[in-house]
Amino acid sequence: MGYSEVLCNICGVSFNIGRIRTPNEPRSAAWSRFGPVPSKFHVVDGADSRYIPYYSCVDGGRNSWIGECSRDAGCKFTFRKIKDEGAGVVISGRGRRRLIPKDEIIEEDDEEDGDWEPRAEDDDDDDEPLEYASDLEDDIPGETDDVEMEDAEDADRTLAVREEYRRFCIRALVARSETQLEFEQNNPEHPAWYRGNFVVEKIDEIEDDMFPLFYPGKDDETEYGTEGSASEDSASSLASGRLDHYIGGKLGYYPKQQYDVEHIAGPGCLNRAGYSGHEISVEEMRGCQVSQCLMRKSGNFEPLEDDEDFERKGAFCLSGLSDHMPSRDMNVPQVKPPRHGCERPHAENTVWDESVMEEYAMPFHPWCFEVFKRTSMLEYGTIDVGGLTSWWTEEARNNRVFEGRLSTDVSQCTEQEWGHWKGTEYLAANPLYVPRLRDILQRVVSTAPGFSPRNSAFTISQKTTPGTSNDLFARLPAELQFEVLDGLRSKDIASLRLASRAFRQLPISYFQKLLNREMPWFWEAQPTPTKPDQLPYSFWATVTAGEAEIKLRETQNAIDSLNDYVRIVSAEMPELKHVLEEALPAEIQAVLDEEQLKGEDQKPFFLPPDRTDYYLLYVLIKRHWKELRGLQNRKRIWKECKDIGLRIKRMRKKGKIGPLVQQS
Repeated sequence: MGYSEVLCNICGVSFNIGRIRTPNEPRSAAWSRFGPVPSKFHVVDGADSRYIPYYSCVDGGRNSWIGECSRDAGCKFTFRKIKDEGAGVVISGRGRRRLIPKDEIIEEDDEEDGDWEPRAEDDDDDDEPLEYASDLEDDIPGETDDVEMEDAEDADRTLAVREEYRRFCIRALVARSETQLEFEQNNPEHPAWYRGNFVVEKIDEIEDDMFPLFYPGKDDETEYGTEGSASEDSASSLASGRLDHYIGGKLGYYPKQQYDVEHIAGPGCLNRAGYSGHEISVEEMRGCQVSQCLMRKSGNFEPLEDDEDFERKGAFCLSGLSDHMPSRDMNVPQVKPPRHGCERPHAENTVWDESVMEEYAMPFHPWCFEVFKRTSMLEYGTIDVGGLTSWWTEEARNNRVFEGRLSTDVSQCTEQEWGHWKGTEYLAANPLYVPRLRDILQRVVSTAPGFSPRNSAFTISQKTTPGTSNDLFARLPAELQFEVLDGLRSKDIASLRLASRAFRQLPISYFQKLLNREMPWFWEAQPTPTKPDQLPYSFWATVTAGEAEIKLRETQNAIDSLNDYVRIVSAEMPELKHVLEEALPAEIQAVLDEEQLKGEDQKPFFLPPDRTDYYLLYVLIKRHWKELRGLQNRKRIWKECKDIGLRIKRMRKKGKIGPLVQQS
C-alpha cells in the first residue's frame, strides 16, 4: 500500500501537519509532519519492529527539499549538528556547504600547509548523481576551503543541551520495543525537525547558524529551471536524483546530506513539507497533530470518573490522545493515557475487514468533536454521538466517509502526504483557541456607566437625520421593521440604512441576532446570563497527549500523597485517624479544584449580553477576518458537521441507523 494517511473523520484534514520556522523563531517552532523519528530511518512499529532506510517517510528528505521555493523566496537552511554535536561546515569554491563530523574538523595548524585548490572535475558537482543511501562520511568532491564551526568551549557547553535534546526526542517517540529503544539511545543522529507540541526551553536557547538556500550563481545556468522559478521538469528531475538542479536555483548544501538539513522559511516559501511560520503562528496551530477516537465499548466496560454522559449511556467511549498518527499500513496510534483498557485503537476512515468490525475506531481532532457537539446541541438539545458513530460505521463500510462533502482547499491538500499549500494554513488553525479573538472579545465588553444593549449602534446627530414623513418603512411598527431586516443579508441591511431613514438607528442588541444568524458557529455570542457555561470544552480538547499524561499524573500523585499521609500518620497516631479520614475528602476536592482552576481554558469566553457591544464585535470580526484563521477553520468544520448531521437525518429516515438518544 505504501504510506497512507488516516484523516479526521469529521473535517477530512490530516493529523500529520508540519511547520517550517522562520529565521527568527526557536527550534520548538518547527516540527515534522512525520514525528521525531531518527533522521535516516523510518520506524516500523509493530510485532516485527525494525528500522529500514526509506527516505520518503523520514524527517530529513521531505522536510529539507526546496519544493517550489525560488531564490527570491528568501529561504535558508541550517545544520543542527553544528550546535548539537560540534560539527563543522566546509564551503566549496562555489559556496556550497558540506557538514563534517567534529572528529574530521581540520585544526588550524594543519591549514598552514598551504591554500587548498579544488580540481576542475571536483568543482563540477552539478553533474554528481544523488545517492540517498550514501553515508555522511563518504567523500564528496569539490569542497574544503573554509571551515565554519564553534570553538571547543562552545561545543562543551552544548554537550549537556544536546544530551537533553536526545532524551527529549526519545521520550516523544511513540512507545517502541526494547530493541528499538536501545537503538535510539545509542543512535547519535536525530531529526532536523521535532514536534512543536513539546517545549524544551534549553533547546530554544540554541541559536542555529543559517545559510542561504541557494549558493551564488545565475539561476538560468541550471538545467531544470530558469530565473528562479518552478519548471515542468521538476518532478522528473527529482525522480532522476538531481535534487540540486531540479528547480530554478542551486542548492547551498549537498543533496547527499539532505537528512541533516532543516529548511528555514523565507517570506516567499512554498515548501509543501510544512506550513510557513510567516503565514501562521505556533499558537494558532496549537494541537494540530492531536487525534482521538470513538471506540466501541468492550463487554467488560467499567465507567471512569471522567467519562462523559454519552460514554456511560451509549455504545461508544472516548480513547486517550495521540500526538502522532502513523501510516495505516504500518500501525495504529498509541494513545495517552490509555482509557477503558485500550492503548492502541484501530483508527480508520474505512472498514477494510468486516470480520473484525468491532476493533475499528473513528478518528477525529478533539477540537472537531467540540464543534460537532455544538451543532448537535443546537439541533437537538443533546449530543448525538450515536448518530455520528452509526453514520461513520455505515459510510466506512463502503469507503464513502468523505464522498461529496470536503471543501476545495481540503481536497487540494489531500495527497499521499498532506500538501501544505500556501493559502490553506487556516486548515491547521485551532478553532477553539484563536489568539487575536480573545483581544477582540475583551475589547467589546463595555464598562461605560451609561451603556445599554438598547442604545443605538450608530452615532448620528439629529441634524443629519432628515424627517421620515415620506418614508413608508417609518410607518411600520418596530417589530415589523425588524422582521424586514431578518430577511436581509448584512450588505443589504447597510444599503437599506442608506435608502430608508427608518433604519438609520439600530439597537446594539440587534447585532447579536445578526451574529447568531450569519455566524452560528460563533458560540461566544450565544450564551445567556442564566447559562454562560452550558457547554465547556472537554479536557481532551485543551491538551496534547504528552500534556494530558503529565497533568493527569500530577493530579493523581497529589491525591496519592494525601492518602499516604493519612495512612502513615494514622499508623503512628491512631487517635488522629478519624479526624484525618474525615478531612481527606475535602483535601482531595481542593486538589481537584486547583486543577480545575488551571483548566480555565476549558471555558469558552463568556460575553455578558447586558455589557457587550455586539455591533463593535461584528465590525471587528469582519475587519480582522483574514487574521482570524482559527475562526475560518471553525466555520469550515461547522459546515462539515452540519452536513454530517443532514446525512444522519437521511439515514434515520431510511431506517439505516437507530433513533436519537437524549443525553442528560
